[in-house]
Amino acid sequence: MHGTPRVELGLYGDDTPGVTAADLRVAAALFARTWDRVPEDRREQVLVYGSPSGVPRTLNWVAAQALHETEHHLADAADGVHVHEVEAATDGSSTERSSDRRATANIFGIEHVQLAMPRGREAEAIGFYEGVLGLRSVPKPDHLAVRGGCWFESGEVRIHLGVADAFVPASKAHPALLVRSLPELVSVLEAHGIEVRVDQPLEGFDRCYAHDPFGNRIEFMQRRVG
Repeated sequence: MHGTPRVELGLYGDDTPGVTAADLRVAAALFARTWDRVPEDRREQVLVYGSPSGVPRTLNWVAAQALHETEHHLADAADGVHVHEVEAATDGSSTERSSDRRATANIFGIEHVQLAMPRGREAEAIGFYEGVLGLRSVPKPDHLAVRGGCWFESGEVRIHLGVADAFVPASKAHPALLVRSLPELVSVLEAHGIEVRVDQPLEGFDRCYAHDPFGNRIEFMQRRVG
C-alpha cells in the first residue's frame, strides 16, 4: 500500500460532541504525519479494523497500537462523517485549529493506564498485579493478545501492560492508585518481600511507592478522613 490512504474519520461511542470541519482537518493532518511510521505489515490491519457501525477506526486506539504499542487516541472525530482526503500539510491556520480543538475537548476521565513490561514475563505480572495487589486479570482482545502483555482491572481501575522489546522501566513516570487502607497494603507488600518507600503526604492524602517486578514505579494513596 503506497502513499497516504483515504480514511473515514471515526470515533466509537454515542456521546461524542459535535465535530467541526477544522477538527476533521486537524485529525487528518495528525494521521498523515504518523502514517509513514506504521509498519508495512500493520497498515492493512489499521485500516480495516471496524467500529461497531462499520466505519474504520483508523484514528483511534487501533492505529495508536500499531504506532506506539499504546492505546491513546491520535485524534477525535465523529462516527460516520464523510470521507476526506488525508493531507500531510496544514493550510497555515494551525493555531486557530488548535484553539478550536481545545474549545471542543470533552475529557472527563482516564479509561486505562498503560505500562511497559519485558517480553515473556506475563506470569510475573499476574503474580504481582493479581496475586499481590488484588486486581483481576482480564483477557486481551484476540488481535492484541498475540503481542503479549497483560490487562488488569478492579472496578473503574484498568492497568494494561504492553510488551516492549527494548524495555526500560518507568522509574519516574507512574500511576497513582487510590487504596482504602494504606497500612494494610504496605503490610501485604512487605510480606511479599517488596520494598516500600513512604513519602511525604500530599494535601489530603497519605502515600507510598513500590515497584512492580519489572521496576515500574507505582504510587499508592489513601485519602485522609477529617
